[in-house]
Amino acid sequence: MWRQLKTRGFWEGELVNKSKSGTLYYERLSINAVYNKKRHITNYIGVFWNTTLQKEQEKTIKEKAETRCFD
Repeated sequence: MWRQLKTRGFWEGELVNKSKSGTLYYERLSINAVYNKKRHITNYIGVFWNTTLQKEQEKTIKEKAETRCFD
């Protein structure tokens, strides 16, 4: 992640995070480097969104599809 941020100026991926209560959840994360006039990285901006519900729905669909294949 850090190598790509430094060479390309951005990174995007999926990861599992943990809430303060200890619950695990999936999130999609996009990070962009912010440059000054001399093209030096000064900051990073990150945007993330929780994809736990989507992952659960995908799992349910996959399980139902597998069950129907063997009926």
